[in-house]
Amino acid sequence: MLPFSKTTLMAFCVSYLAHSSNAQQLVQGQVTDPKNAPIPYATVLLLAAKDSSLIKGAITNETGSYSFEKIETGSYLISAGMVGYETVLTQPFHIVQDQTYTQPSIILPEGLTLNEVVVKEKKVLFELKQDRVVMNVSASPAFSGNTGLELLSKTPGVTLDRQNRSISMTAKGEVLVMINDRVQRMPMDALMARLEGMRAENIERIEIIHQPPAKYDASGAAGIIHIVLKQNDMEGTNVSASIIAGYGQREKAGFNLNINSRKGKINWYGGYNFNHSKSNNFQVNHFREYEYQGHDYYHESYVTLHNHKQVPYAANLGLDMNLTNQTTLGVLLTGTKNHIQWGRNAESSSADFIDDAFIRQQSIYINPSTDVKSISGNLNLLQKIGSKSDLNFNLDYSKIQYDNFSDLQFDDSPAALFERKTLIDYWIVGLDNANELGKGLKLETGIKGTFNNTTITAASENFDISPTLFSGKDAIEERILAGYVSLSKKFTTKLNGEFGLRYEHYTYDLNSETGEDVTKVFKNPFPIVRLNYDIDSINTLQFAFNRSIVRPPFFSLTAVLVVFDSSSTFYSNPRLRPAFASTYKISYGHKSILFSLAYIRRTGQIFNYNTVNKPLHLQTSVPTNLDLENIIEASLIFPLSPAKWWEMNCTIIGFYHKVKDESTHPILYENKIFTYSLQINHTFRLGNKWTAGMDGRYQSHFLLGDQEQYLHPYLNFGIKKEFAKGNSLGIVFQDISNTSGKITWGYNQPELSIHTYGNNDFSERQVRVTYTHLFGNMKLTDKRQRNTGAQEVKDRM
Repeated sequence: MLPFSKTTLMAFCVSYLAHSSNAQQLVQGQVTDPKNAPIPYATVLLLAAKDSSLIKGAITNETGSYSFEKIETGSYLISAGMVGYETVLTQPFHIVQDQTYTQPSIILPEGLTLNEVVVKEKKVLFELKQDRVVMNVSASPAFSGNTGLELLSKTPGVTLDRQNRSISMTAKGEVLVMINDRVQRMPMDALMARLEGMRAENIERIEIIHQPPAKYDASGAAGIIHIVLKQNDMEGTNVSASIIAGYGQREKAGFNLNINSRKGKINWYGGYNFNHSKSNNFQVNHFREYEYQGHDYYHESYVTLHNHKQVPYAANLGLDMNLTNQTTLGVLLTGTKNHIQWGRNAESSSADFIDDAFIRQQSIYINPSTDVKSISGNLNLLQKIGSKSDLNFNLDYSKIQYDNFSDLQFDDSPAALFERKTLIDYWIVGLDNANELGKGLKLETGIKGTFNNTTITAASENFDISPTLFSGKDAIEERILAGYVSLSKKFTTKLNGEFGLRYEHYTYDLNSETGEDVTKVFKNPFPIVRLNYDIDSINTLQFAFNRSIVRPPFFSLTAVLVVFDSSSTFYSNPRLRPAFASTYKISYGHKSILFSLAYIRRTGQIFNYNTVNKPLHLQTSVPTNLDLENIIEASLIFPLSPAKWWEMNCTIIGFYHKVKDESTHPILYENKIFTYSLQINHTFRLGNKWTAGMDGRYQSHFLLGDQEQYLHPYLNFGIKKEFAKGNSLGIVFQDISNTSGKITWGYNQPELSIHTYGNNDFSERQVRVTYTHLFGNMKLTDKRQRNTGAQEVKDRM
């Protein structure tokens, strides 16, 4: 047997990579007119034959010639075009190793001479990037007229819980949400209100970052959802306006306006969003079964939210100024307002049974409502230092006011009143530096400080069950001081890596009138390692590891109480601690086929523990920390094309989930489950600028803390017509199955003879019509057009 060692293996790998990187494949050719005269400065694109994705771009020289060097083996085709000529697409051809391929002359037929050229890119629905999966919103007509919140519910692996006001990745907990690269530091209610005010027509893409780079906050064990809004690169002044009208259980309406003015070194822009939604009936039901002192107890509670109403507004105003060729100053102001009337005279009906014998019935009328207001500002200064370095300074301020009110009418007793007022002030300051050190080496460093002051005042009247749970004043001070360093290195033409370390000093102080004063300090490093290997032009292999943290939500820590009836309550827990997770992930991409396998180990996951205080016959739901979780997850995203006019994107996710806890539960609790989900998006190209789309999802039961939950399947359909100058009309049939808001859940521990369970239904079958009209100058600015083209060619070459 030949000797084999680590040294031998390393030498073999280096030899293989060197051979792969030195392989020379060349594609060359010439572009001519019908008279065989060369066409200089024509645009030539090398495309993958399978899905027409762009590999490289080039411009023909004075003789009409072009070439693409260092091409990987595979099948390709070429697109060539020029103003005044028609675009030509060649037949597919195959490149083998060490081959020089000469494409027969591409002859461009003469076309109309245009004063203006509009280039539209056909986007795939899902893309695999080096550190994220991207969902291109405009690729599906079924997304037309959707709110930002509804788009998230259709993103693979994302779960939206409207009752508990949470956005999470299935079984992996809540996520961190960014909008245009800025972390949204606000309560989930305020964030969901802002997302309700967004429209799909203003969203470019949604990025799912399972393992964020070191420059991003370490918060969010489940990952980051990055919402990228559309950028307006038109010159002069232009306006985009959309109007939405629809009907579900009740009327729906919306309006969206965006203005952009760009001249010389100054660009100002603004936007306004409005959404109006009414619904008749939503349902929240809870049940419990338990054994106590030899008797079997059963309780049922049905809550019907009548006349649900939500009216979110959002506005922004921004200014960018190029002070010099090296310095850019930006200012952005954003304001939101949202009124949520959960129900008017909502009915809560409950009943108790002992040994199957009826004991008592109770009826309560509830009028809960929530008002959220926020204003935020950002000051950004970008200073370029030479051609390979820049400094990026950001100063952010946010002020959020959250008011919650409810009254409960118990039979003939005086109404119980609840009121909670929350005021949040955030200051965030950060400085980032990026340096191109040459030879494929990039160094990024930065520091960031987050300073938050939150005051929560809660009061109740005529509530005798537990008045101390919903009264008093809480003051929170939170400080996060962070620094990071990230090194990116391109080792070969095929292999590149990222090695980063983020360190956070996190201080949390809670001063409460109830005596629950808490001070916590966490000092933690958060490493990130990522390797990306391009096997060839259509195959990519990735590996990544990172550690992350989830900080407890404010409203899970401070004075809060939700009452479904006199024996069912949800209240907060000021003793919550952060959760930590370590994630290992390997991904493989083959053109538009994406596969990944991940292992996640997490401690301290925050979840709502539903149990029963048997002596008091009281069902409680309290946020607590889970001792340990292990998750093994596999996902597959792949396209299908049953016909030329019919495209499909399928997402299959399967994961094994095991949980264990003995710190919170009276006796050891263990559970494990295998979960799978299937999401399919269809796009139908009907001709004459008509497109249609359909999407749906099915998911089996999954674990969330100690609960088994089930999301009911849903189905949506939309059709869209594009007119001249970019105007469009879309019709969407949302939640055709009337099931997208249905969730069932249950906690069962036979050793304690306790079973709590329930179901919520916030579903609503809707039809919406959206019309978008563009005004003003729709030409791209010269400066933007040059930068975009040069950067695209540079990136591809």
